[in-house]
Amino acid sequence: MEKHLKFKYEKITADEGYESEENYAYIEDNNQIAFIKPANYEISKTRKYKSDIDRIENMEYNKIEDYYICKNNKKFTVSKVIIRKSKTG
Repeated sequence: MEKHLKFKYEKITADEGYESEENYAYIEDNNQIAFIKPANYEISKTRKYKSDIDRIENMEYNKIEDYYICKNNKKFTVSKVIIRKSKTG
């Protein structure tokens, strides 16, 4: 049985253990603001991470035509979308 609080926090702060798609969806559905530390935060500050050309974070994104370009000038587009259901739904 799900319990509901009589009040709702407008802003939520949490550590990386709470970073999940379900939590972000819940927060958005309830018009809340989240400050959740990303799970990869510490490693993302390293030189190796920042120079890894395979990481999407290090690619340029073309918003108009919806594709990424890597450091080797190769174009990446979405080939398929996978929808998964987690244990919690």
